[in-house]
Amino acid sequence: MKKILFILLFLVFFAFIFYYAYTSKTYNFDDIVNIDKKSITKVEIKHDDKVYILKNKREVNRFVNALYNVEVKKSKSGASGKGSRESYWVRLFKNDKESYGLTIYDNHYLDTYHFSDKKLNQYKIVETNNLMSQLEDLSK
Repeated sequence: MKKILFILLFLVFFAFIFYYAYTSKTYNFDDIVNIDKKSITKVEIKHDDKVYILKNKREVNRFVNALYNVEVKKSKSGASGKGSRESYWVRLFKNDKESYGLTIYDNHYLDTYHFSDKKLNQYKIVETNNLMSQLEDLSK
């Protein structure tokens, strides 16, 4: 009986360690989006029925560098956007063709959509660095 209890505790312990290691792993933006940041030629940002288009290479690079400093971890499906007060819809263009769509909810969640694969992924934002300040500066 003691052996069975010990084995069960051992299995529960390793299941907990495995679950914690899987859910606590953080990713950089570069890990979740398969696009070379130097190849992004245009960024379109929608917020509060206004559209901001970044075409100037310096502005594009500044914004994209802020995106690439964001740290996220995987989120449960359907968790993003619930109860959010503010959202930004960002489209990244590569050679004037839509490559990725991003939705940023209240500085808490990030949804990525790959246009060619038609694949949606959801993430919880761990660290935004200066991305939100850049988005807020655009909407002023």
